[in-house]
Amino acid sequence: ACEVHLSSISDYDSFFDLTITGTVKPTCATPNTRLLSWLVINEGDEWKYRDDGQEESPGWQRYNVDDSFWKSGVAPLGFSAHETDVATEVSTGSDPNAKHITTYYRKRFPLLNPSCLSRAQLSVRRQDGIVCYLNQQEVLRSNMPSGMITHNTLAQCSSDSGLDWHRVWLNPANFRDERNVLACEVHLCAANADDSRFDASLEVFASQACKMPPTLRVRE
Repeated sequence: ACEVHLSSISDYDSFFDLTITGTVKPTCATPNTRLLSWLVINEGDEWKYRDDGQEESPGWQRYNVDDSFWKSGVAPLGFSAHETDVATEVSTGSDPNAKHITTYYRKRFPLLNPSCLSRAQLSVRRQDGIVCYLNQQEVLRSNMPSGMITHNTLAQCSSDSGLDWHRVWLNPANFRDERNVLACEVHLCAANADDSRFDASLEVFASQACKMPPTLRVRE
């Protein structure tokens, strides 16, 4: 609660705004309360990415992988010959007819007391195909073939131009206390493709009355 006072009864202006930021450790309380949710990854966030056309070594999806030499940029990331909504343009190589098939993305995020969670939802925009891993566990495969994926694996060509959101529910047991990483690889459907796009958000839900970060949303 705040109260704003004028300095004089003849003042012409009054203005109020407030921003609160911080990190709060969720603490589980009594059940049978309203469902709470908050975003641990937001649409348009900054990501680490690698776009040199080389295949990543096994285990690149781990939290403690050294990605200090990776580039950084805000989403949507990719390239486009037709659209203008790509915020960070990734490299496609020197030959427009032999572009890098795969671009790798990583984002670390904290999450305290994940045992308080009831579920989580990952949302992605991808063109053309994508495979995502939460703490090294595959949690999403879209527009990609089954089986082993390499940096030269072609995706199926996307019909939505990478503008539609694709969502999947995640098992809260895949989260770890404090140190988490979401890693995604985006594949082209052809070496001469005109477009690639990536963006993601991750929302977590608590079915109990947890103390939440300031970005929480309350669902009846």
